[in-house]
Amino acid sequence: MGRGSTFGQTAIAIATVSLLSTNSNAQESGLGTPFVASLDLSTRVESDSNAGLDTVSAGTTFEASQSLNFAISSETRVQKLSFNTGTTLKFVDSPGGGTSSDLSDPTLRLSYSREGANSDVSAALSYRESDVNDAISAEDSTVDDVTVDTGKLEVTTASVSLNFANNAPFRYSFSAAMTDRNYSDTTDPDLFDKSTETLSASAFFRISPVTEASAKVSRTATSSENPEQTEKETVSYSLGMSHEFRQGLTLNGELGYRTVDTTEFPLFTTTEGTFGSLDIEQEVGNGKIFGGVDFDASDGDESVSLTFGRDIDLPDGSLSASLTIFNSDDDGTQYLGSLDYSRDMPTGALTVGLTQSISTDEDDEDSKFSKLGLGYSQELNSVSRVGLALDLSQSQDIGTGASETKSRANLTATYSRSLTKDWDLSVGYKHRRYDVTGSDTAVSDSIFMTLSRNIAFGF
Repeated sequence: MGRGSTFGQTAIAIATVSLLSTNSNAQESGLGTPFVASLDLSTRVESDSNAGLDTVSAGTTFEASQSLNFAISSETRVQKLSFNTGTTLKFVDSPGGGTSSDLSDPTLRLSYSREGANSDVSAALSYRESDVNDAISAEDSTVDDVTVDTGKLEVTTASVSLNFANNAPFRYSFSAAMTDRNYSDTTDPDLFDKSTETLSASAFFRISPVTEASAKVSRTATSSENPEQTEKETVSYSLGMSHEFRQGLTLNGELGYRTVDTTEFPLFTTTEGTFGSLDIEQEVGNGKIFGGVDFDASDGDESVSLTFGRDIDLPDGSLSASLTIFNSDDDGTQYLGSLDYSRDMPTGALTVGLTQSISTDEDDEDSKFSKLGLGYSQELNSVSRVGLALDLSQSQDIGTGASETKSRANLTATYSRSLTKDWDLSVGYKHRRYDVTGSDTAVSDSIFMTLSRNIAFGF
């Protein structure tokens, strides 16, 4: 995958070694507890009017699937271990494609954390494969996942974090992370393999009980399999200061210098400059008020952003909201919002989530990436319930206009009923839409039925 691939392998190795070594130490300390495991079985049948979400449907697709998911975890006073894996066996009858079967959608997640008397370590590994069309539903979805296309997407991540001397006046930390996104059998040239790898080291010095200074150095490398074979290396150095005033007021400041080396065969360019931030946070009776200003003059496109927001602890839930005013030489002024709201009701729950961000692709085209999710559940009686979910995603060009504006919408309505203590039955309806600049709207309607069982055990 290019210049950063060696580091990606190193990051996985570091995470694996950390998992093995810390787990060995835990066993030697005698702090182990019984493992808790669960096995989820799910049988699903579905009829979809436009499974490929094409502008003109090829016909109705029938699918029957059997999913198997296994999870195991262990938690003690000082450590946590979690492992999840699953896959699905699908039988599909598609228009023009006949009947086929395959084992698909494998997932694997492994995480471990351990807290010592004066240090801690955490590591995680994950792998998932899905249809490109379904990637937008993942928690770690990106602006590229709005695109509808054929083929598969594989996402692999690894991370490790180590903190030392947590209770000492001088403490320090190290972290490494990598993400690989690999496509297969796609047709859109904008969907290409990409790897991102990051290393960082930080040191903190407590000047007084309420004041702490910090120094940080980080390196991020990206490698893309686009036509230009773009590779980018970003190295940052920064100094920071944090001070806690009376009445719950905290002030954080950072000032740094960054260099960005970009290779787009056969060209090589370097940009450099300063960056910084100043953030303030005030604790209040039912949450906190926060705000801050950031600037970046290191990548040839000077930008500044102003953020302010509020976190509120509600009697029956929580609310967190913020607004960011972003301005840059290339994109002008943009408004970015975030919202996280949850409310527990006597027989149900309501959740609302909104995230917006600016994303820059390998062709230096900027897009605003927005995701909005609404969820509502209501118990009808002791054994049945209904649920509604609406998910909206949009990639909107804010630069030169070279990027297309793409929108996705998924609406799902579900009725669920507990048949026995272990068995659940769900039936539902799902509506999907896809809009892209210059094309007709693609629409899909499907109905489904799911029979599931969870088996929990320990050893």
